[in-house]
Amino acid sequence: MACEAGKVCSGGACQTTCGAGLVDCGDGKCRDLATDNAKCGASCATAVACAAGKVCSAGACGSTCAAGTVDCGDGKCRDLATDESKCGASCAAAVACGPGKICAAGTCTTSCPTGQTNCGGVCRDTTTDPLACGSCSTKCATGASCTSSVCACPSSIPTACGGACTNTSTDNANCGACGTTCTGGKSCVAGVCQLGGALTTTAGTYTLTVPMAAANVATAGSTVAISKVSGTFAVGHLVMIHQTVNAPGNPVGQYEVARVLGVTSTAITLNKNVGVYKTDSVARAQILEIPEFTTVSVPAGSTLTAPAWNGDVGGILALEVLGAMTVNGAINMDAKGFLGGIPATTGCYRCTNGRQGGSPFGNGGAGTAAFFSGGGGGTFGQDGAGGGGGGYGTAGANGANGTGAGGCGNSFQPGGGGGATAGVASLAGNLLFGSGGGSGGADEDGARPGAGGAGGGIVLLRAGSITVAGSVSAKGSAGRDGIQSDVACGGGGCGMGGGGGGAGGAIRFVVGTNATIGAGLVTASGGGGGSPTCGVGPGGGGGAGRVGILGTVTGTSTPAFDAN
Repeated sequence: MACEAGKVCSGGACQTTCGAGLVDCGDGKCRDLATDNAKCGASCATAVACAAGKVCSAGACGSTCAAGTVDCGDGKCRDLATDESKCGASCAAAVACGPGKICAAGTCTTSCPTGQTNCGGVCRDTTTDPLACGSCSTKCATGASCTSSVCACPSSIPTACGGACTNTSTDNANCGACGTTCTGGKSCVAGVCQLGGALTTTAGTYTLTVPMAAANVATAGSTVAISKVSGTFAVGHLVMIHQTVNAPGNPVGQYEVARVLGVTSTAITLNKNVGVYKTDSVARAQILEIPEFTTVSVPAGSTLTAPAWNGDVGGILALEVLGAMTVNGAINMDAKGFLGGIPATTGCYRCTNGRQGGSPFGNGGAGTAAFFSGGGGGTFGQDGAGGGGGGYGTAGANGANGTGAGGCGNSFQPGGGGGATAGVASLAGNLLFGSGGGSGGADEDGARPGAGGAGGGIVLLRAGSITVAGSVSAKGSAGRDGIQSDVACGGGGCGMGGGGGGAGGAIRFVVGTNATIGAGLVTASGGGGGSPTCGVGPGGGGGAGRVGILGTVTGTSTPAFDAN
């Protein structure tokens, strides 16, 4: 018979509501969306009609039925042990149960077996049935199981959103929380909508430019005062704060990683407290975004780099990669750290000591002694001395001594002192740039001594795995050669000292599984000393930087990596 207006047919009877596990999608019919070919899906809004030859099983159109269900030729997946319309041991033996009866264990009966509950005409075990978990009215999300009367999504898709289990770390429709949708080409990475899903760098030089700012945290806490901002920081994004320079006697090189909770024009609020970070007349701290990607590939012919240190920000390349990072090309942060001692590019230098290279404690000045880890300048003389090499993981070498009093009137010209070691072996909480080499000493003829080489920058890579078949480097640059040929300075004579080499910087890998790095493909070596125009030896070579790799490693680095 036909049901009267306002009622629907359920369990062979006209009812005003649908039974447990059934819904009315507005057409007056009670349906199980997990098995109904006409409306198959997680909800009425998303349900579709299965195409010919397909059947609805577990809310999805498929060519076969789920375990425990069969298609008896009508295009519907049924559990013959509980289906009132086809109840029996097989399709051939199945019958429709009459009014007032239910299907239990493949038999039409008026009551359910022990341990099962009559849920709208279907016998269900509410301790294990995801369609009636704990009670007839509780249906677990698609993909969830029912254990001890409690719905639970599997660990790979642990959150129930909109009637289905999902992973809010990677689901673009439910990113970080149910209902948060990634738009504008963004992808969900680690629960945050990010600009990059998978990154493949382009041929040539690919410069990774991220939001950066000078940072100040006067008292340990979650608020970072910012200035000299470039780019736009965004809520939810990952950032790194780093004490790049500090006054002598104060800690330097420490860094922390956090997420952005709030942003104004003058401050960033983080999701955790961080230590003290200072920016003042001497100290320089910076905060920069760490881009997040699902995978990263640097193909052959491509070089990935980042802007150099400019005295306020820069010099750091940092990436967070959920999966694999493959480097067949190059990641290059060579000479992106502290500057070497630099004479002016114009004018004539005569009988002038070289300048010290930059270090974590500042830029130094004119002087022949090392400035902490920055190389010292060469002494002036008839043949000016070489500048000292910068230091970091190892000390820089002294510059070669000059010779002869000549027109400068001094009888001894010692080379610039090599920069001292700096930082610590473990890069887990401390990263430094390589220090710069000192410039060479000037002779009496005039022109310009060689500038000191710049130190290597910082590379911080955190990934599921890292494979290096190309190169990853943070080398110091070589000191520059002395210049004698400037006609404005006479264009003759010889004796301008060469600059000291810059020290290697820092390379830090953190991998979830393994890092395959080849032999000598990951390098943070120092630069060589520059040559004088005549008469004496070169500037001192820069010291080696530091490499740290946390994870299982296959291969070797230069210098040898620390395993913390």
